[in-house]
Amino acid sequence: MENYYETLGVKNSASFEEIKAAYKSLAKKYHPDKHQGDKYYEDQFKKINSAYQTISDPQKRRLYDLKLHYYFTPPQKPAKAPTNSSSKQRTSRQPRPKPATTQESKVSNKEVRIYLYTGLALILLVVASVLFYHYMNNRMAAKTHEEAIQYEKDGEWLKALESYTESISFDEDYAPAFQKRALLRLHMLGDYRGAVLDLTKAIENTENPSWDLYYERGKANAKIKKNSAALEDFNESIKRNPAKDSSYLYRGELLQYAKGDCQSAYPDYLKFLKHQPESEMALLNLANCYQELDQHQKSISIYTDMIKKQQNPGIAHYYRGLAYSRIVDSTNACSDFTKALEYDVRQAKKLHRRYCLKINDEED
Repeated sequence: MENYYETLGVKNSASFEEIKAAYKSLAKKYHPDKHQGDKYYEDQFKKINSAYQTISDPQKRRLYDLKLHYYFTPPQKPAKAPTNSSSKQRTSRQPRPKPATTQESKVSNKEVRIYLYTGLALILLVVASVLFYHYMNNRMAAKTHEEAIQYEKDGEWLKALESYTESISFDEDYAPAFQKRALLRLHMLGDYRGAVLDLTKAIENTENPSWDLYYERGKANAKIKKNSAALEDFNESIKRNPAKDSSYLYRGELLQYAKGDCQSAYPDYLKFLKHQPESEMALLNLANCYQELDQHQKSISIYTDMIKKQQNPGIAHYYRGLAYSRIVDSTNACSDFTKALEYDVRQAKKLHRRYCLKINDEED
């Protein structure tokens, strides 16, 4: 992980004025225009600009400082609670009787009962000590888990992470702590692999795992490009809770973009749109799927509705232009690419030249 403070040459505690001054000095030194397009200076200027954009903004800086601290000082596992010393105590053995005559060597029933009761008492003591040890660990795990939740509510994410880790150290099968730590890693720290591991432990340690455990693990797996695993998770999430509409959107995107299977993806988009009919992402994905399936009139119809409803329909014009170009309707394609350029959709520029100005850049 790149240290933006080192990039700008300032301390972690630097004020905004110090950061701004360091940025201006380095920007002048490494600006590409002064070095005739030298690749080294261009890369350095990009790094300096990226660092300044992050740590000059108070909110971005706070989250970056948290990630930076998390990256260089991962939380340590505290030691488990000591076992009760009484569990290691043993009752003293009865003295072995001395050899005697034939009559004296016969052990009486009373002595047998004493041996049996003593052994039973020792077993019960060991069992009680083990149960007490687990009870105390479970209690401490629950206590630190509640503390972590409060830290998270207060926005103290690093303390929350440490407390969830402490809770797990007391009870390595405590599923709620694994789940909460996973969500913190997934949504706040960008630690997607750690989130997958935690959610897997939560699923393994829950008798009947809820749909959201598979849903969140599916999102984490998708982030690290484990598409098959993510698809299995979303399938399980939908199986356990068919009413969760977001699962259909994520599964549809995996089927469309990771598997290239629009035939299976578009029904998922339709199910999602029943619950959220105004979702621009789902509408664009559905329309693109229709194009891949050569159902161009359906995709054109979706783009047309989006253009009517949106304040900035530039992207919809661009994609409708693509749809018209596929059915060789150059007039309407040209009109849409022109509109897209008016809304500053830059990827329409090349197609506008081709369909409106009749200039083929590939031939040039």
